[in-house]
Amino acid sequence: DADTTQDGDQAFAFIGGDAFGHHAGELRAEFDQVNNVWTVQGDVDGDGQADFTLHVTTLGGHQIVATDFTV
Repeated sequence: DADTTQDGDQAFAFIGGDAFGHHAGELRAEFDQVNNVWTVQGDVDGDGQADFTLHVTTLGGHQIVATDFTV
């Protein structure tokens, strides 16, 4: 459930590398060139802060996009 402020099962909205916009259900991804890793974060309550963080290493310079997730 991407949005804990609503009943039911909502999908995440992928916002790329943008900052959280204080909307529950946002999913963002940002590339760290120093460590060669993607940081994927989700905000499930709309407070503008990450409620979870994943660190993802990709092969061959793959750019993380919305279609990489079934959320």
